[in-house]
Order: sequence, then C-alpha cells, then structure tokens
Amino acid sequence: EEFLRERMQLKETPGPAEEAAEEKQSSGGANELYRVPDRLQVADRSGEYREQLNWLTGLTEVHLPMTVKLKNIEATEKAKRALLKKGEPDAVDDDEDPDAIRRRAFGQRYTWYDPDRRPRARAGDDKAVQDFSQRARRAQQNRGRVGIGYG
Repeated sequence: EEFLRERMQLKETPGPAEEAAEEKQSSGGANELYRVPDRLQVADRSGEYREQLNWLTGLTEVHLPMTVKLKNIEATEKAKRALLKKGEPDAVDDDEDPDAIRRRAFGQRYTWYDPDRRPRARAGDDKAVQDFSQRARRAQQNRGRVGIGYG
C-alpha cells in the first residue's frame, strides 16, 4: 500500500494546522509583516449597528412573498418593453413580437433604425474633390502674391 501511495501520489491531505505552517514557510514571512498586532485589532461590531443604520436611513427592509416579487418583475419588464416600443409607429403590445428575438440578441443598437428615413445631406466624394481642386488652383494662381490668404 505504501508503495502504491508513493507511486500514485495518493498521500493524505494535510490538516489546517499543517497548511498554515506550510504557508508560513512558503511565503518567507512576508505575510507576517502585514499582520496587525492583537493589541491594535478592533472587534467587528457591524451586526450590532444594523438596526441603528436602518433607523437612521428611515428605510426598513420588508420581506415580500415570491408572488409579489414576480409581479413586480413582470410590471418592470412590461414598462421596459413599452419604453423601447415608444416611437415605433406600428408597435404591438404582444409578447410574441417578431422583433423580440432581434432585440434580445442585438440590444438597442438597431431599435431606433428606420429604413424609410432619408440620411442627412453631407458632402460626398465628388464635392470634396471639387473643393480641393478649387483650393489648389487658387493657391497656384496666387503663388508669390503677398497678403492673399489662399493657402
């Protein structure tokens, strides 16, 4: 049996005292430097002050039955769904909404997308090239002239 234990490394697990001694040896005494002396340690009294803290804040914790918790969760989800659908013209108050899967998968990234809305007018590539060529032509024409601010 001893031979098998050695070969298969089935040694018994060390007890808590042995683990603490081994930890002290492995750390090289570094933990000892950070240990607070017994005379400076303060007793933990957080349990005693719990009632006083509730009184100070004016809030008392009331344990609700599970049915009330579930009802609150459902009301919250319904309000959230209504808020997300706000602004959509063909919003349906149905839990079987075909876009529900998309919303769950992608979040709100595509919630407000409207394919019928026209994009804002911006300068295209053609306009940018035209403006650049005009600036370059003016700069070439005004080369050497003083006081004209054409780049």
